[in-house]
Amino acid sequence: MDSAVIQKLKCPIAFELTIPEDKLEEQKEASEDCLFSEFYEAFNIPGVEYNIKLFPNHYVHAGESWFEFSILLSNPIKIDANIKIEIKSANYISEKNFVVFEDDYADCEKLCTTEELFDPEKPLWKQETKDFVMAAEGKEIDVHKWVLALRSPVFARMFESGMKEAEENKVIITDFSFIVVEKAIKLCYHPSLVSHSTLEEKMKLLQFFNKYDIHPLKDNLETYLITVLNELTVCRLTKAALLSNAIKLETKCTEFLKDAIKTKPIFDFDILDKDFALNLFKGTFCHMSEAKID
Repeated sequence: MDSAVIQKLKCPIAFELTIPEDKLEEQKEASEDCLFSEFYEAFNIPGVEYNIKLFPNHYVHAGESWFEFSILLSNPIKIDANIKIEIKSANYISEKNFVVFEDDYADCEKLCTTEELFDPEKPLWKQETKDFVMAAEGKEIDVHKWVLALRSPVFARMFESGMKEAEENKVIITDFSFIVVEKAIKLCYHPSLVSHSTLEEKMKLLQFFNKYDIHPLKDNLETYLITVLNELTVCRLTKAALLSNAIKLETKCTEFLKDAIKTKPIFDFDILDKDFALNLFKGTFCHMSEAKID
């Protein structure tokens, strides 16, 4: 009997939607227009995009603020989704599970009254439900534990172990700059933002992802770095690959160096690990041949 293997992919999503005050005021009167986020791709599920919309004064439900969560599908796929939305200042919690088959999906929910949304004593959009702090260089960034736990087995074990960090809901990072930590956390939410980092930041991010075993972000970043290999970047990328145990990137860098070292000037060669450089030269210029008998 043939048996099919069904693979269930998990993809965490989270939104932080910044709304300029003037844009919010424009929607105070009932209107079919709305405030909405960009569509984001589910990083590990091809053909799936999602966004959210806010209707401050709904065109059907006048005097009420509603939000909408949408999923767009370009390929037939079954999605079993769990959504939790919590705004403490509005005493609002919504949790639901739904299944999407092939067609696009939109879920609309009442958030609060329009009056409550615009009440200065109830700053709905300033509330955070993030429950963990990551600190570096004296600065802090808030994050959801469930996002870190889903991305990283290292953090998942930390939260379950009763360690000091788990009890205090805070971890201090000493070997990475705040900029790198901040970008790494943002990438945990939106992997598509990787293109906005500099090459040096990308290499540091690769090291961060490796240390905390964050996949598939490490794999995606490693694949991207392979595409920017040239004689100007190869030695820096090689160093990053060695520090990050990025095997694919190290292999591609080694292949590039062996091909280029005879014909092109290679920049920053002196930053390479000495043992790595020695083995590289041996592999490039020292030909091995087995003796033959006539």
